[in-house]
Amino acid sequence: MPFDSADAAAALHLFEKLSASDDDASRCGLVSDFFQERSIQTERLDASTLVVRPADAAADAAIDVLLAAPIPASASDEVGLSDLAAFAALARASIGGNSRVAFLASGEASSSAQALPDLRPARALLLPSPERPFEWKGVQIHPIVTAFKGRALVTLTAKGPRANAGHPSTTSAAHHLARALLRLSHQRLPIHVNPPARQMFDALRHKASGPWSLRLLAGCGSLLADMALSGASIQRLPFANRMDTALRNTATPLRVELGSPPASGERPETGTVLLDCRLVPGQSASTLLFELRARLDDAQLELAIHSEHPAVVSTTAAPIVRALEAAVATQSAVPIPWLTAQSPDALALAKSDVPTCGVPIAGNPKQEGPGRAAWTRSLAALFEALVQPQTSQTTVR
Repeated sequence: MPFDSADAAAALHLFEKLSASDDDASRCGLVSDFFQERSIQTERLDASTLVVRPADAAADAAIDVLLAAPIPASASDEVGLSDLAAFAALARASIGGNSRVAFLASGEASSSAQALPDLRPARALLLPSPERPFEWKGVQIHPIVTAFKGRALVTLTAKGPRANAGHPSTTSAAHHLARALLRLSHQRLPIHVNPPARQMFDALRHKASGPWSLRLLAGCGSLLADMALSGASIQRLPFANRMDTALRNTATPLRVELGSPPASGERPETGTVLLDCRLVPGQSASTLLFELRARLDDAQLELAIHSEHPAVVSTTAAPIVRALEAAVATQSAVPIPWLTAQSPDALALAKSDVPTCGVPIAGNPKQEGPGRAAWTRSLAALFEALVQPQTSQTTVR
């Protein structure tokens, strides 16, 4: 059964209702109603987490493909709402056709994603692509994300002497912490050119007539890569900034706390920053700490790893990737395997032997005319990739 005009109209209607909703819990309810319109049963694991299994599957039955989409917390996130409506529509059409496809939608307040071992798929975990289709030299580029950066939470603690707050000092914990944050914002960490990045550069060079300097990036070491990224030919690319971020470990402050003063009128002796760190494939949190210490260069600072999740990398030879590439080609676009700087929460469901991909969805359902038509055509093409039979595959990480 193809993805027909009725499915497209239902997807558009769901997008409109999601856009008019107030929060992720109410959007979760709208998606549940969307499936139940086709008599497809849903499970609400909490207020903002929804699971839909294959029509004939028991709670512990194996599934083939898992479509996992976040539920945006804000109505202003049009891209997120579009992706949620698209994934729900693809899942409903697939499950209604008795395919072994499951669907997971979870909001920001959900804590259930890591407690779903029975939802781990056998063939593929598909997520909305963090990288949007774009045009380059008259060619439509559709990034198929096959590599996601890892993630680590790191604590940065500063220490300073106990002293009266009435005496200004540049040795206080607060001053050490402020200097560290300033250095983090002004000094980028080293470049790491890795196999997923080389695949991306080679594909851009050969399939999309990218600049010659992409060839240099694909085959050179970190120092030359850093020079190439700052060159004019690379900086003119519409994705230059994202490319630069994807090739570096990053550390972004999430929360800053100063310790309680020892006594009234005294300075805190400690200060802590929680850093949200993203790890390039092949890099670990331990490597990141080495890079951070070199940049911060302050004996009064201590770094500690709070948690770590490695990068997720899937082979471009996997049948699901080939099927997605074929779906993109039917839309007169060029598929490119992509390394993204993002680390979606749904990566907690990834398995080492199952491909995990970010699916590119073209168009915009809010734009009447070409934008909406491109969106529905994209869904129809992706549906064919989703339901066609697949052979076994091997995934490397």
